[in-house]
Amino acid sequence: SKAYYSGIITSYRSQTFEPYFNFRYNYVTWDSSKIESDEDKLNDFFSKMSKHFHYYQAIAGLNIWFSKTFGLNPNAKILLDEDFKATSDDNSVIPSLNLVWEF
Repeated sequence: SKAYYSGIITSYRSQTFEPYFNFRYNYVTWDSSKIESDEDKLNDFFSKMSKHFHYYQAIAGLNIWFSKTFGLNPNAKILLDEDFKATSDDNSVIPSLNLVWEF
């Protein structure tokens, strides 16, 4: 499988806090012929899913910098289909928490 994405990100960094917003387009090519095992139920499920699809992703987050090069990144993502509607009925937001190193 292959995936490509492109998008813009805006942010403003003060000494400690850096709020940001990212909006991007994702294109995925899923090739089920690359799956080799027939014994796994999960592989059986994915082997029926050869397709190409695309979606949009909106991400809002905050980098909290503890030093000039190390920080914590809480953020939330929502996936949108080609009509810019949420991909799930309950408009699910996907939260995450990451460590950030700046080089």
